[in-house]
Amino acid sequence: MKEENKITASQFMFSVACFLQASSLLTGFFGPITMQDSWLTVCFALLLVTPVCLIYLKLMQTFPELNLLEIYDRVYGPVLGKMLAWFYIWFFYTLTAINLRDVQDFLNLTIMVETPRVVLLVVFIFLCAYAVYNGVKVVTQYSSLFVFIFMIVLVIGTIFTINHMNMENFLPVLTLPARNYLHATNIVLTIPFGELVVFLMIAPSVQKVNGGLGKYLFSGLAMGGFAYLVAVFRDTSVLGNTIALFAFPSFETLRMVNLFQALSRLEILFALVFIILLFFKVSFLFYVSVKALAYVFAFKSYRSLVMLSGALLFTYALFVYISTVDHAIYATETTPQLWLLLEAIIPFLTLMLAKLRKLPQREER
Repeated sequence: MKEENKITASQFMFSVACFLQASSLLTGFFGPITMQDSWLTVCFALLLVTPVCLIYLKLMQTFPELNLLEIYDRVYGPVLGKMLAWFYIWFFYTLTAINLRDVQDFLNLTIMVETPRVVLLVVFIFLCAYAVYNGVKVVTQYSSLFVFIFMIVLVIGTIFTINHMNMENFLPVLTLPARNYLHATNIVLTIPFGELVVFLMIAPSVQKVNGGLGKYLFSGLAMGGFAYLVAVFRDTSVLGNTIALFAFPSFETLRMVNLFQALSRLEILFALVFIILLFFKVSFLFYVSVKALAYVFAFKSYRSLVMLSGALLFTYALFVYISTVDHAIYATETTPQLWLLLEAIIPFLTLMLAKLRKLPQREER
């Protein structure tokens, strides 16, 4: 099943950046583990995700016309390939449901506290479904604008919280047990950096460019990773070790911005930007999910599955976790280990097996 519309390499790059920027709101998972050294954890994760992205790039170069599930089918055969496909479909739908629930939790805890969560989920899913139905080009076409807007907000938010920053909040440095750094680095590596594996599902839908997608993938990673690092650095300098008390540390930091009497609630504007980013991320994951499901069932078009998937995601999002505390527990104790398997180990084994089997050259003879 081929996508009718192609996106440009620049759209691919800004989509990667926007995808990572959308996760800058959720930096509280590893804060309680590495406290004042949380910014170092992000640096370690950025170093480790580089070889992981090299694996993704090599898979895209080796199988330029295939998405992730098609690659597994080619490398592992139809039986094991389909088993892996179902495993990844669960992964894609789970990621989408979790991010949907994050949107609802964020809105209910910040600016729409009285609105029933069912209403928020239905409206948000409907908007995402509309974008998904119109294809990957519609889902990604405003990614550059979203990245630009977020960068402006990041700069403004950082500048106007300088008077609240305290560099002593970063002390002492590297005094925690090594297992804390390993644990927290694995969290950041898998949530959100390793989630870039989903972009292998749209790689065949990117227009061919001279030199391949390597520079675009890593440019997007650099922009998104830098924004994520700046957000963690800013939040730590302002909140200190109290960062561990908040579900959305970045929003709590930005609530301290008070330019003038008329703009004392500037955090509402920041919240709208976060919602826009989460809209992009949920829409993208939604699209990947229905594309994957359509591939397994050999549908000619994924569009017939959009409404059904929307209903499924609505139900899944309601019960994917009980509360934000429950979410944090899963994100620190269970999810990183399972996500590491899906985001790094299986793609690496796939690349090695493809080389051993001399794919796809053998089949081209």
